[in-house]
Amino acid sequence: MSRNINIFVQTDEDENVFVSKLEGELGIQFEVKHNSFGTLYSFFDSNYRWCEVGKHSLVNDRNMLFENYQYQIEIGVSNSGSATEREQALLEYAKTIFDRLRATRLYRIMLVEDVQIKIDEYDPASG
Repeated sequence: MSRNINIFVQTDEDENVFVSKLEGELGIQFEVKHNSFGTLYSFFDSNYRWCEVGKHSLVNDRNMLFENYQYQIEIGVSNSGSATEREQALLEYAKTIFDRLRATRLYRIMLVEDVQIKIDEYDPASG
């Protein structure tokens, strides 16, 4: 079973500016891909962790106000370890990215599991 965690980001920054800042915060470089839905920024590392950044078209669902967020960072882990090890690695990687974004105090962010369950959120306006 494949599980993903997403971080939704609210910012007025242009896509290229946001992605560039994200690369700096995470110490990575995204590969730019174009498809019929737009531009997607992808990263895959030697630990089988990956993330993709792009705009989304999700609508609000319960307490998850997706329409308030411009960008979606989809995070996954595809190593061949046990299911428990993959789940742990995925959550740790997602929390690392979320915490680094929170530390900038620049973005309203929401951490969501499988676009179904809100795990955490941060709004710099509320401290």
